[in-house]
Amino acid sequence: MLNKISRAFKFLYLKLFRINDTPHRIALGFGLGAFVGLLPGTGPIAALILATLLKINKAAALLGSILTNTWVSFLTIVLSIKLGAGIMGLEWHAVYSKWQQIIKDF
Repeated sequence: MLNKISRAFKFLYLKLFRINDTPHRIALGFGLGAFVGLLPGTGPIAALILATLLKINKAAALLGSILTNTWVSFLTIVLSIKLGAGIMGLEWHAVYSKWQQIIKDF
C-alpha cells in the first residue's frame, strides 16, 4: 500500500514538474506565472490550472507566480530594503522606518 502511494506521488511530481521542455515553453510558463501571481492568494493555483490548459511548463509557472505573489512581496520588500541599505551604506532601520511612513501617508 505504501509503495503504491509513493509511486503515485512520484508520478504526480514528475508529471507536474517535468522541466525538459523547450526554452520557449519554460519562458511562457514563467511569464504566465508572473502575470497570474498578482492574484492575492490564488495566484499559484490559477497559474497551475492555466499552465495545464495552455500546455506550457507548470514548474516555471508556479515559480513565477510564487515570486510575484502579493503575500510574498512583504518579505521581498524587507529583503530589498536591507540589501539596498547595505549597498548604499545606510542603516536599514532608518530606511525601513521612512518606508513605513511613506506607506502610512499613501
